Amino acid sequence: LSWFSIVLPACMMNYFGQGALVLRDPAAINGPFFLLAPSWLLLPLIILATAATVIASQAVISGAFSLGWQAMRLGICPRLLIRHTSADQHGQIYAPHLNWLLMICVILLVVGFKSSGALASAYGIAVTGTMIINTAVAFLVSRWHWRWSLWKSAAAFGLIIIVEGTLLTASLLKIPQGGWFPLVLGGIVFLLMATWMRGRSVISSNIGQSALTEDEFLTALSERQLTRVPGTVLFLTGDSQRVPFSLLHNMRHNRILHERIILTSLVTVEQPFVPEAERVEVRELGRGFWRFIARYGFVDEPDIALTLRAAAKVGLDLDPQQISFFVGRERIVPRAKSRMAAWRLWLFTVMSYTETSAADYFHLPAGRVIELGARVEV
Repeated sequence: LSWFSIVLPACMMNYFGQGALVLRDPAAINGPFFLLAPSWLLLPLIILATAATVIASQAVISGAFSLGWQAMRLGICPRLLIRHTSADQHGQIYAPHLNWLLMICVILLVVGFKSSGALASAYGIAVTGTMIINTAVAFLVSRWHWRWSLWKSAAAFGLIIIVEGTLLTASLLKIPQGGWFPLVLGGIVFLLMATWMRGRSVISSNIGQSALTEDEFLTALSERQLTRVPGTVLFLTGDSQRVPFSLLHNMRHNRILHERIILTSLVTVEQPFVPEAERVEVRELGRGFWRFIARYGFVDEPDIALTLRAAAKVGLDLDPQQISFFVGRERIVPRAKSRMAAWRLWLFTVMSYTETSAADYFHLPAGRVIELGARVEV
């Protein structure tokens, strides 16, 4: 309603006004927006445009934080430091690393292009490219989520794609004049994400080959005599079907087991939110072992304390301040015949150094965390 009643009419009036001005006076092509106003109104118009730019920049920053947060939750980029700036408002976050990256990119843009006119070519490709991507995603949503037929989806979005494709094709002529920038930047981001996903996939595969399943572990445990000590410990693991390497390392070196051991996985599903009734799953494995799975959407904010207290509803009473949290930390080691190219393995290793530890990322209680390192060949 706000778009069709306010924004769209205002934009049309402004653009049609600029077009009429240029038709009447071709010399106004140098700055039709500001030349629309009389000279005495020029300064207020500049102030208004500056305020609108600041507001738009805040939207870009918030969008970058939100997309970065969701990318981390989906595992397509390293975990970065996230600060929650509100105790009441959902999604109010601050990402220092992303904020600095945005600042660096803006400075490089200003220094490199020097004027808004020079930046117009890059802007055109960025906007039309984004429009194409949005329409393509809407087409996929209509097919997979709304269950539309192919013909219905094609009829709804085909004309839009043709118009946007025409605009993008025209913008591609501006690649030598600066249109290359959004393409290069997008390619770099895609390369980083693809490299991270590939590296994590290789690590999961290598660990999975040597990790034990629940049944294998409990069978092997019955054949060993280990000292059981009082207390509850929680081992974080990304694989909800296997035993974490941090537990095996603790057994191998300390030769003890606690009375109650919680194998915990915080799983991010490919949907924005998970209903509270479907969030927690608890299974007793026997011999003092429990499997605890908490599911979150990629927009949900995981709170380990609240999640553990929710386990009481399904038969597992846990107090975060009385639990020792064991977290594994991996050190990447290149193997002789790696499944990744040398340059890509180097890039993945550098990215892994920037990753925030799971203890900080999930805000585990201070003083209750024990990190166990392991060398992982990739």
